[in-house]
Amino acid sequence: MLAITVSQASHQARWFHHSPSSMLTNTPPQNQSNLCRQIYTLITHSCLDEAIILLEQHLSKDPISNKALLAWTRVQCAKGNSDLAIEKLMSPIKQFPQNPYFKLACLEIRLRDEIIPTRQLITLYRNIHLCAEGNTTELLADISAKIALSAALYAGAWSISLPCFLRAISLYAIDNFPHHQPEDLILLSNKNEHSLKQLLYRFMQLDHEQTRSDYITTLPIEAIGRLLCILITAIELDIPEAAPVINYIAASHPALNKFNYTDLVKLAIKYSPNWIALKLPYEFLPPIVVWN
Repeated sequence: MLAITVSQASHQARWFHHSPSSMLTNTPPQNQSNLCRQIYTLITHSCLDEAIILLEQHLSKDPISNKALLAWTRVQCAKGNSDLAIEKLMSPIKQFPQNPYFKLACLEIRLRDEIIPTRQLITLYRNIHLCAEGNTTELLADISAKIALSAALYAGAWSISLPCFLRAISLYAIDNFPHHQPEDLILLSNKNEHSLKQLLYRFMQLDHEQTRSDYITTLPIEAIGRLLCILITAIELDIPEAAPVINYIAASHPALNKFNYTDLVKLAIKYSPNWIALKLPYEFLPPIVVWN
């Protein structure tokens, strides 16, 4: 099984400390981000018990840590302990009813037992994102990425996941590259707006026409290549939520079951040459993030 660690391709790791909103907890962003990386890697390798131990150690010091509590909920649900997750969330969600991380954790518990119609799901995710408005750009980027992961892996709603990953990429660019505009990133440049919209429209149609969780395995390789281009760009920009989604696609799609990470990069470049402007062959794994 392909198992991409969240640091495997990242070469521009920049994390900035901001004063958190009063409704959010005080764990430094860098510590929480590193924790997420460790948890995603443990989950990828099915080390759920180890992930729980690490998260409970973290929560013993900060019982309402945003990212730790969301990750703890995800791991407990994966272990079949949804009731335990609900019990753990009752106090934090009561204390901070508009905390986007806690609201997302509650929604993901619902998604374990319920298929929510796409239109309703869009509203629910949008409301979670609105709870983060007014906070730092870093936090907005982070919650966008976590919604993107959630929509892809827990709801099968790719028409929600893709725009959220693109928003996370754009916000990360604003926060970490002050001398660039988001549209300076070739993927987000004006010349690629039409092709991006075409891909998003295709997923919107599929989400509304089919059982959401079924169609990703039957998508043509061209669409998969373009989807991978967005996700690999996110990894290269140090957005760790993209790694579990790439692992899921590689494990689920029959055409990719023998691919390694370099193969996936080549596939993304083959079907998205205008999005990244890189050429083969490589002597090393290339950066896929390219600026105009």
